[in-house]
Amino acid sequence: MKLKHLIPLLGLVICSCNHQEEPETYETVGKINDSLKGIYILNEGLFNMNNSSLTFVDAEKGIVQNNYFEKQNGRPIGDTANDIAIYGSKMYIIVNVSSLIEVTDLEAKSIKQIPLFSENGTPRQPRYIDFYEGKAYVTTFDGNVVKIDTTSLTVESITPVGRNPEGLCIADNKLYVANSGGLDYNNNIGFDNTISIVDLNTFTETEKITVNMNPYKVHCNQNNEVFVSSRGNYKDVNFAFLRINGNTVEETYPNVFPLNFILFDHLALIYEYNYSTSKSSIYQYDLTSKQRIDWAPAELSSIKIPYGISVDETSGDIYITDSYNYTENGLVYCFTKDGQKRFSFEVGLNPNKVVFIKK
Repeated sequence: MKLKHLIPLLGLVICSCNHQEEPETYETVGKINDSLKGIYILNEGLFNMNNSSLTFVDAEKGIVQNNYFEKQNGRPIGDTANDIAIYGSKMYIIVNVSSLIEVTDLEAKSIKQIPLFSENGTPRQPRYIDFYEGKAYVTTFDGNVVKIDTTSLTVESITPVGRNPEGLCIADNKLYVANSGGLDYNNNIGFDNTISIVDLNTFTETEKITVNMNPYKVHCNQNNEVFVSSRGNYKDVNFAFLRINGNTVEETYPNVFPLNFILFDHLALIYEYNYSTSKSSIYQYDLTSKQRIDWAPAELSSIKIPYGISVDETSGDIYITDSYNYTENGLVYCFTKDGQKRFSFEVGLNPNKVVFIKK
């Protein structure tokens, strides 16, 4: 595996004429987990290059197969795949620039493409997806949330929220949507700073909560608490991390500045990135005691840009994707919950999320 030079990638639009082929040789990482059939890694690819891809790892044999979607379907996924999730017997891949949702079975064989365009043909640019009671909810950069029936795979309804919505989650029959204002930002308009609350019974926005500038990731825990990371303005307004209960911001956590995070048990795994210094760090944060817990396996220093963080709930293993520089293949690292490295392997361009197929 080659080591690559780092350039910060999040929030940037890169135009490149270079096309890096993914590795065709199979790596073997050993048996992963008795509870899993396999794992998928979504590789975002390069903006406007139509080279998003999917990596599959057989959990029993430990064999890594790149370009898996293309091998299964005879065509690429599309341009800039942004999110992937499993619901029931189907897998949903959000393809932002192609403005569609690719729905597959759990073998990554295409079932249907759901195009997302406005009435005048403008791409809606989908971003993230979540599910509740047989419906899929997708944020789109044109300021909406799209509701899709997961049986018929048809769009049922579209409701407006705020500017350029990003992450979303569902708590207590409500949808919480982060309105970033990041795409249409300019010096006159600025970023958005709201979380839309959408009542799922009526599928209408009931109110907006004011939060820190440029909210991005949103995750809910089992207590229906909503956690939000905000990215500030990448200059003099820093990142922020807060908790919402119902329609109230109950707590902002000092000295926690996540660009990305995941929740598990009573902990958050935090990824911080400093745009001024290009320095990054990953640590655990105890949401009960409000204490930072250093999580520093020796191999963590090898990770240049931790682009995605995922947790295997069946084992507690933590997967961190590393994207290096937008133009070369990335890596995926697997660590135990206490920080011991299990394995790593090479994947495609800009790996952004890992999902797990249970037996």
